[in-house]
Amino acid sequence: MDGSLVDSRGEIRGVLHAPDGRATRVAVAWPIGARTISVRGDGIAIDVPVDGLTARSGGWRGGAVHLIWSDDAGASAVTVDEATSLLALEERATPAIAEAARAARSGARRTKRRFRLAVGLIAAVVALPFLALAFLLFHPDPLLDFVVPRLPTAIDRQIGAMVRSQTEGAGNVVPNGPAAAAVDAIAARLLAHAPEHPYTFEFVLVRDETVNAFAAPGGFVVVHTGLLAHAASAEEVAGVVAHEMAHVLERHSVRQLVREVGFWALVAATFGSVDGLGGVVVDGARNLAQLDFSRDQERAADDLGYALLRAASLPTDGMVTFFERLAEDEPGVPALLSTHPGSAERAERLRARAREDGAPEVRPLDVDWVAVQASLR
Repeated sequence: MDGSLVDSRGEIRGVLHAPDGRATRVAVAWPIGARTISVRGDGIAIDVPVDGLTARSGGWRGGAVHLIWSDDAGASAVTVDEATSLLALEERATPAIAEAARAARSGARRTKRRFRLAVGLIAAVVALPFLALAFLLFHPDPLLDFVVPRLPTAIDRQIGAMVRSQTEGAGNVVPNGPAAAAVDAIAARLLAHAPEHPYTFEFVLVRDETVNAFAAPGGFVVVHTGLLAHAASAEEVAGVVAHEMAHVLERHSVRQLVREVGFWALVAATFGSVDGLGGVVVDGARNLAQLDFSRDQERAADDLGYALLRAASLPTDGMVTFFERLAEDEPGVPALLSTHPGSAERAERLRARAREDGAPEVRPLDVDWVAVQASLR
């Protein structure tokens, strides 16, 4: 039927459930104060005395009214659940039926609100994974925090072995002499006081005039002769080496390599297995020299390097003062500064920590620094 749910005669729309089981859309005319209502539909014309009607709530969550009566054919009912028709029942029906219509309208409103809430919750549940992925795309650190500790340290050692092979193949390793002995003495002191770790550290001195040192994953540490030539003491070199060792112990290079493999590979490793990620990380290690550490990683390496120096009874400010002196004296930016920025903030932070901890017991390294630098010339 077309048109308004309630016309000028007070028609109420509903569904007639006949004794024979048929269901038909009908209109119920219930003039105000009438003693008889008219039920009309497709081939249906029934007049029902108002006194013979009873009402029962029904429908989903009580949002409908069943108008029930009996005649010679059996029991019949008209189900009314449209809001406008329920409102018409409130205006025209007997008090008992009007109250049932009022309760049904209230139930329908509650159901509608609950339905909207349910739809909203479902939408939120469906959207949540996509929102989480969008967040992690721009903030991958939680994924990295989950994946990196689950990668076997054999990956670190494999990368370190690859770097060692490349370094030794270049033919510029300094195997002995005062400078190589100084590096060995620094390494021995620091390793004796390093925290427990799964790596086998190896230290090599290579003939290279750039002021630099770096540590590959797994513990292969390369020191350039240029670093020793510009340092004022073995203790200053120890500060730089301790910082590099900290990068190894914190797996910073591996973390950066994992970051480089791509977001979706990282997601797959997070929700699946990290086993397949190892080969990709090792393959990407050929770009190890291009990796940059974050500010947080540099601060973490500063802190762990500081703790390592203090445990080894070595001066804790050697690395900072060396960085500052390089920044002041060098006409260009040394390689060491390009990867380890010696900012005033980092220097002051470490000095403040040293003031809080008090002066440590310092045992100088048994190194003839004059002989070391003479051998380099």
